[in-house]
Amino acid sequence: MRGFVDLQVNGHRGVDCTDADLDEAKVVDLVRALVTDGTAILLPTLITAAPTIYERNLPILARAIADPAIAAHVPGLHLEGPFLSPEDGARGAHDGALMRDGDPALLDRYLDLAQGRIRMLTVAAERPGNLALIRHAVNLGITVALGHQLATADDLARAADAGATC
Repeated sequence: MRGFVDLQVNGHRGVDCTDADLDEAKVVDLVRALVTDGTAILLPTLITAAPTIYERNLPILARAIADPAIAAHVPGLHLEGPFLSPEDGARGAHDGALMRDGDPALLDRYLDLAQGRIRMLTVAAERPGNLALIRHAVNLGITVALGHQLATADDLARAADAGATC
């Protein structure tokens, strides 16, 4: 298989993984369009959202990527939030009011909703509870990325020591 690897696919061609109207057919269309355009491997990504969106969309995404034809291109899902900085200059398009402190139990809940298919998690190194969250995620086999943050060098070093690698 030859092509690009995209670790963060929020959406493509009008399909957004965080939209309230997402369905399995849209996910399949998104993956097929990206593969046709030259992306060999991708991680559909949910950004910070209301809890109801995670509860609704994680199972939809998990079911869609379980299809063997889709699974060949989608090894899992990426959660970019809600464990990010709510501060201007760090949060980007994410809704700061929906940000959460690190919470391993919440990650476990999301992992259950996603049928174990979360492969990447982006967190802000400086957020309370995120060092424990990083260690927990890494122990579950989830790659942890650092982003949407206002971390100091010491925060970054502690996050790396906890297991963050991206």
